[in-house]
Amino acid sequence: MSDVYSSKPWLKFYDPHALAPISYPSMSYAEAMDQTFRKFPDQTALYYMGNGITYRELDALTNQLARFLIAEGCKAGDTVGVHLPCPWPNMGRDDNP
Repeated sequence: MSDVYSSKPWLKFYDPHALAPISYPSMSYAEAMDQTFRKFPDQTALYYMGNGITYRELDALTNQLARFLIAEGCKAGDTVGVHLPCPWPNMGRDDNP
């Protein structure tokens, strides 16, 4: 067994075509999303139950939420709790259609 597999045993369960050593860019999640919004604006970002939204639409929705939070007095660095309904209660079940 190579060093990678002995130090990270879960890698042996990865698909054979998956690359075990993955390098990640040095940027924040927000920067990565902004880059994705610009690079793939018309591609589907989220898809659920026959409905999808593009990265352009997701960008607009996240900016709308940000503007609302700022209008409500939130500032950079504030912690914000978000309570959303769970649309995928059966996600991951084998019998999920």
